[in-house]
Amino acid sequence: MNGKQILLSLVLVDFLAATAWALIALGPAEAFATVMHNPATMLITFDLLIALSIATVWMVGDAKQRGTNPWPFVALTLATGSAGPLAYVIGRLGTPKAA
Repeated sequence: MNGKQILLSLVLVDFLAATAWALIALGPAEAFATVMHNPATMLITFDLLIALSIATVWMVGDAKQRGTNPWPFVALTLATGSAGPLAYVIGRLGTPKAA
């Protein structure tokens, strides 16, 4: 594991811990209601959806070029948000591009 993978792994673990903390503290329904509470939180939510959509399209295309399966990372993105692209990039840094 190189330095970039270690740093991104720490970010991933911290993000997953924050996600678990928020879901435990609020519950999924309250967490969703909170992000739709006012225009500012709705804007942040929509911005995140756009960014994650772009990241997902990139992951699928990149995985096809590399000959890897992107669908576990897409599922992780749908379930947790940024954890999917983070996990994909961590794995991508450790695998060479397919010929």
